[in-house]
Amino acid sequence: MANYTIHIAIAKEYLRKHEGYNEVEFIKGTIYPDMVKDKRKTHFGENSASCNLKEFLSKYSIKDSYNAGWFLHLIVDIQFYHNYFNDWDSNENNNKEVLYQDYDIINGELIEKYNILLPEEIKNICKIKKGELTYINMETLFEFIEELSNKSIEEYT
Repeated sequence: MANYTIHIAIAKEYLRKHEGYNEVEFIKGTIYPDMVKDKRKTHFGENSASCNLKEFLSKYSIKDSYNAGWFLHLIVDIQFYHNYFNDWDSNENNNKEVLYQDYDIINGELIEKYNILLPEEIKNICKIKKGELTYINMETLFEFIEELSNKSIEEYT
C-alpha cells in the first residue's frame, strides 16, 4: 500500500485540479482505509493490491466527499501495486521493513512539496527520517502523484 503521505499528496493535488469536494472530508476519506485493523473490509479485497472498486461502488456513493476520498485511496493502492511498484515482493526478507524505512524518508519531502498538514489521527504514525531510498524513486513517485491526481475518479467507475 502507498503510505499516508503519498495518499494525502495525491488527494491534495486531486482537490486542486477537481472542484466540488470538501477538502477536510475528502482527506479524512483518503486516510480512513488504512486506519482500521482489518483492512480487508475497507479495501474490499484480501489486500491493498486487490481492491474491489465495483464492490465499493455497490455500497457507497462517490458524490460524497468522504467516500470520494476513500475511493481515490483504493484507486491509488491498485495503481501503486500494479503500475508503479509492481516489482516489489513483500515475501523477500526485510522488504516490508525496508519499504517502511523508505516511507519515513519520503515523508518530509512530500509534506513540504505538497504543503501537507497531517491530520491528528496520523501525526504520531508518520515519521520523518533522513537516509538513502532503497525501493522508491522520488522522480517516479512525483510522476505517479501527478498522473493519479489528473484523472477524474469517475473514470474508474
